[in-house]
This record gives sequence, structure tokens and C-alpha cells, in this order.
Amino acid sequence: MIKFKRRLSLKQYMPKKPIKRGYKVWMRCDSSGFACEFQIYTGKTEEVERNLGERVIRNLSQKLLGKNHVLFFDNYFTSYDLLKHLETQNITACGTVNMSRKKLPKNLLGGQKMKQETLTGVLACDIACIKWKDKRIVHILATLDEATKSCEIEKKEKDGKKIKIACPKAVIRIWKNYNRNMGYVDHFDQLKSMYDIDRKSKKWWHRIFFLFFFI
Repeated sequence: MIKFKRRLSLKQYMPKKPIKRGYKVWMRCDSSGFACEFQIYTGKTEEVERNLGERVIRNLSQKLLGKNHVLFFDNYFTSYDLLKHLETQNITACGTVNMSRKKLPKNLLGGQKMKQETLTGVLACDIACIKWKDKRIVHILATLDEATKSCEIEKKEKDGKKIKIACPKAVIRIWKNYNRNMGYVDHFDQLKSMYDIDRKSKKWWHRIFFLFFFI
């Protein structure tokens, strides 16, 4: 968010953010916290847009197509259809997910009686959905990369037929990857705050210019 309190159609109100009023900026950052690409949210359009989060990720990942990168994002953006689309572009993805989204395994709903620090998951069609309970229950949706796909074991059925099932290590690997790699945009904000200067201005574009200048 870029702080701005004067009247303007671009201004957004985000009560849960440290900066509650201002311009909303979508940003893609690398593992060092460097801002690779950004997009300013210009507000709602006349047409109803149901997949804003998916559109933002698609736009910010255009330069990564076919380059085998890995994206991490939060539950505002994550959906099954988005991960399947990114997979077709050779982009692996992982993010927390709201279980009210479509095409997610309903057997992972509930679980309020799960023991603390319990981890479980469902793996199918190169997509994994896992559930973790620490202080609260968190769901993660992830594309299975090659290292994760290799975590399989063979199980013999009653008829003697052997089938491959995902090893629990795959679920553990996804959880560790998410915790290790999520938060690069927050890291960017921390780095910027070390030399940021809060310049007040009545002109709306000054605030945006100062952000780009300090980047």
C-alpha cells in the first residue's frame, strides 16, 4: 500500500493493513526482496470480476512463462484453476487457500479436533492440498514439482496389482517450502522502510513517484 488520505478514485481502504488508506500495489518480488514487477490496482470496473486474484497472478507471471520458476502467494490469489494454468506454463506454485474455493477436496474440511502440530494432505493430478494445525488450521495448495513427485511408494492391492501412492514426505516438503519462501514482498517492505522518506503531498501522483524512486 502507498499511503494517501486525500480524495481520489484510486484510493483503497484496507482495515487489516498497517497502511489502511492509499493506493494498492500488486508486486512480484524475488527471494532477495527485490521488486521484479508491479501493478497498481485502479479499482473496480463496470463489469463484475470474480477472479481478480487469478488475473493479477497471470499478469505478473507473464515474463516467467516456460522458465521453471516457483511462485508463492496467499489465499487471496490461490485457486485450483490458477495452479493448473501455471503448470501448463512450466511454473510451479504454492499458496494458502480458502477451502470454500471450487474443486478442492472436501474431506479436508473441519478438523477442529485435530491435535496441535498435525499435518495431513491429499495428493492427486499433480496438485497437493494439505492441512496443518498449529494455533489454527491452515490449508495449502501446491503444484507438485519433480522432487516432490518422486516421493512415492508402491502398494500392493488384494488382487496383486501394484499401485503408487504419494509418500507423506511430499506433504512435509511442501509445508517446509511454503514456510521458507513465503513473505518476499514483506521483506521488500522491510528493506524499503530502512531508507524510506514520508513525503507529504497534495498531488496524487507524487506518492506513486516516490515509491518508484526509492525502488
